[in-house]
Amino acid sequence: MSRVGGWVAHVLEYQDDNRLIRPRARYIGPEDRDFVRIDEREGPLDSRRAVAV
Repeated sequence: MSRVGGWVAHVLEYQDDNRLIRPRARYIGPEDRDFVRIDEREGPLDSRRAVAV
């Protein structure tokens, strides 16, 4: 029930300006990263990776 108020406010703002209102997203992670192919990656998901048969 608590989300209804936010949803109603969003709809009312949309009707006033006739445009969608979305929060701005700003990426704050590392900027320069090298691309690593999926089959060459290491990490916690390695044990769950599907293996082609």
